[in-house]
Amino acid sequence: MTDEPQRGLWDGDAGTLLEPSRRALLEILKGPYLTGRQQPGLWSALVADERSIRSRLNDLFLELMR
Repeated sequence: MTDEPQRGLWDGDAGTLLEPSRRALLEILKGPYLTGRQQPGLWSALVADERSIRSRLNDLFLELMR
């Protein structure tokens, strides 16, 4: 057993994004877009973790347009 805190959101979770960033990424993938006016919490998560979210989208051959 290690003293390292669990990073995943559930047992076996290999993801590295925080929950709010994951929710923002999911909303982007569901489409058609994410706006700060309609979903300010998700928009804040996107802005705070834009680099990581952009990277995940690029892994899927998608590009974040801002």
